[in-house]
Amino acid sequence: MRYIVMFLIVANLGYFGWQIYFPSESFPAVAAEPRPLLKQGLLLLHEFNTQSANLAQAQTHAARPCYLVGDFNGIDDVNSFLQRIAAIGYRAELHLAGEVLPPSYRVYLPPASNREIATITLDGLSERLVVENLQVETYLITRGLLENAVALGVFPVLEDALRIRDQVAGLGYLVEIEEIPQSTGALQIVLAKPDFTPLDVAEWLEFAGDRPDLTYSENLCETIAQGAQFP
Repeated sequence: MRYIVMFLIVANLGYFGWQIYFPSESFPAVAAEPRPLLKQGLLLLHEFNTQSANLAQAQTHAARPCYLVGDFNGIDDVNSFLQRIAAIGYRAELHLAGEVLPPSYRVYLPPASNREIATITLDGLSERLVVENLQVETYLITRGLLENAVALGVFPVLEDALRIRDQVAGLGYLVEIEEIPQSTGALQIVLAKPDFTPLDVAEWLEFAGDRPDLTYSENLCETIAQGAQFP
C-alpha cells in the first residue's frame, strides 16, 4: 500500500512538471451557431387566433365570385351602366382590356335641365365663337349621363383641352374637362354583388335585360371598390 501511494505522488509530480515545461496547445473557444427552433418555437394563443383569422379571410376573399361584363361602345356607355348598377348597390370598376393607352380629354358645358335650354345654350355659344373668331367644335350630347350637355371637342393632349376650356370660359361659360381612359382592347367592367354571392341568370336579366349585347363571365375577384368608379 505504501508503494502505491508513493507511486501516485511521483506520477502527479511528473505530470505537473510536464505541464509547466511543455504546456499543451490551447484552442480558441468557438460559439455554437444558433439553430432555429422547430416550428418557430411556441406559438401564443392570440398569435394562433390572428393567423387563423387571416387565413380564413384570405380563403374567403379568394372564393368571392366576380364577373367580367362587356363589351361597351364607349366611356358614356360604361358610365351609364355603372350608374345603374351602383344604384342597386353592386360593386364595380372599369377594366381596360389590352394595352393601356394615354387618355383623351373631353371638354364640355355641363348638362342643362332640359333639351330646350341646352339648344338655346348651344346656339348662343356658337354665335359668340363666330364673333370672337374662335375655332371650336360644338354639338349637343343627346344621350347618356351627359345628355343635354354641349360638347366642345375631344382632345388627345391635355394642353389642347385646357386651351379650349380657357377660351370658352373667357366668354362667361362654365366649362368642364373629363378624362377618358383608353386601351387597345375593349372597355369592360368587373362586377360583384354587394355580398359577393354568385350572380345567377335571373338576376343578370333583371338589370341587363335591355342590353342583350352585353355578356358576362366569371372572373378572378381582386380588390374591387364600392360602387361606380366613374361618375
